[in-house]
This record gives sequence, C-alpha cells and structure tokens, in this order.
Amino acid sequence: MAESPCFPPELERYIFETAAHLYPGIIPRLLLVAQRVLIWIEPWLHRTVFFDSFTKKSGHGAAILRALQTHSKLAQFFAAAVRYLFVFSFELDGFFGQYTKREWSDAELAILFQACSGVETLLLFGDIEKHKLLELFTKTTMRPWRIIMLLDLIGTTPDISLSVFDNVTHLVLGDINETDRILDENWGQLRNLQGLPRLTHLALYKCSTWSSTRLVSALLSGCANLHCLIIVTHDPVPVLEEMNDSRLSIVIDRRPLFDAPDEADGLDIWAHIDGAIRRYTDIFGQDS
Repeated sequence: MAESPCFPPELERYIFETAAHLYPGIIPRLLLVAQRVLIWIEPWLHRTVFFDSFTKKSGHGAAILRALQTHSKLAQFFAAAVRYLFVFSFELDGFFGQYTKREWSDAELAILFQACSGVETLLLFGDIEKHKLLELFTKTTMRPWRIIMLLDLIGTTPDISLSVFDNVTHLVLGDINETDRILDENWGQLRNLQGLPRLTHLALYKCSTWSSTRLVSALLSGCANLHCLIIVTHDPVPVLEEMNDSRLSIVIDRRPLFDAPDEADGLDIWAHIDGAIRRYTDIFGQDS
C-alpha cells in the first residue's frame, strides 16, 4: 500500500491558514484535526472579535475575559491573535421604562481591551461617550492603524487628540443618522484631525455638510500626509466636484451603511467605500 503523502510543515500550515482565512466558519472543525493544526489555527478563531453588549457578559468578549481570568490563555496570545475589534455600544436601555444594569466593570473592560492590544482595525458603533470608550482604549497600549467610528454625531464629539489615534493612517468618521449635514468648518475636532501625524486616508461617511467647501479645503490643506479624502453622500455635490484636487473623491451612495457583503475578516468599510467608488465610475465614467 502506498504511503500517504507528507507535505512539508510550512506548506501544510499555509494550506490550513488559507482555509481558515477563506472559510472562517470551518475553523472549529480545523482545530480538531491535530495538535499542530490547533496551534496554527487557534489564533484565527480570535482574529475578529465582536463585542456587542455592555449589559450582558456573554459572547466572544466574555470568553476572552474568562480565559484570561482562569489563566488558560495569556494576554500575549490574544495580543498576537486579535486583529479586528468591533465594539457596539447601542443599547436599547430605557425603552418601555426598563433599565438594564451594566455587567461589565471598567476593570474588566480594561483587561479585555489591553489583551487586544495588537488590534489593527478598530470599529466603534453607537454611543461611545456613555462608556467612555476612547478613554478606555487610550489607557491601553492599543494603537490601531485603522479606526472606523460610526456615531450619533449630533450629540457626540469624539476626542481625536487622544493617544489611541497616534498611529492611525485610515480613519472613517460616519454619522449613523446619515444626515449629510453634521460636520462643517467650525467642527471643534478639526484641528486635532489635522494634527494626526500618520493620517493618509480619511473618509467622511454621510456626515459632512454637502455644501461646505471650507471644511474640505481645511482638511486637504491641513492634513500634511493625506493621500485620499473621500466624501460619501446621498446626493451629488456640484460645488465639491468642481474642486481641483486629485486626492478628493465624492461618492454618491444611497444604500444603508451596512448593506454590504461581509468580508472574510469582518466588515471592511474601506472595501465598502471602494465598491461605492467603482459603482459610481461605472455609471458616470472614470472622469466623473
């Protein structure tokens, strides 16, 4: 009987990691193949972490906290494994007169977020001020290079001067109300945004005043290393489209923000925006 083929370990590892990347749903089954495969693939199980509730200690975040508290995993493991952290602070607290007590303490959140210190992409959705999220992240060593903030900008002013933004190269700022009329040249955080030392890509997602050339001019002139400024709106903006700057792209996208296919590594807003640009140029031509 012929012997079973034996792949070099590096090729075998590449095959399993590629499978985990392309088909994350099969990761739990891959972990059962062999001890060596478990060592290779277990970090992929934690590559994308969704933290979706402050009022219930459940889900992926709670599992990581338990692993840390029981010492079944070290913080260094999660620091190396977690690359995408999505934090949803959108509780229906107070509806129908019912108030839910927060189960997570600040100390537990600090332990969890510090363990995720190797995060590359951080998405914050909802009310970040209620739980002082930016301050919590600043107290950790987490310094992501992509931050996506989808907030209620009518009542929220994120402090972009905090050190959690120090390494940011790609920043998306979006309004969950999708009003197109929130930010203008008088926005209090404009100077801090201009002061981000590494910022190269900025997207304002349905939150900038559709007629404000002053805001756009201030961003283009004040952000020293900016390569790309994307303004995503519901409707055409002729006054902005007339601005002669190759770094500026105006994208018309009437779809809801999350009406996009999931990416292998979780929701990627830049991929969504790129798709909107492609749809726009397909319709109106590359020169539009």
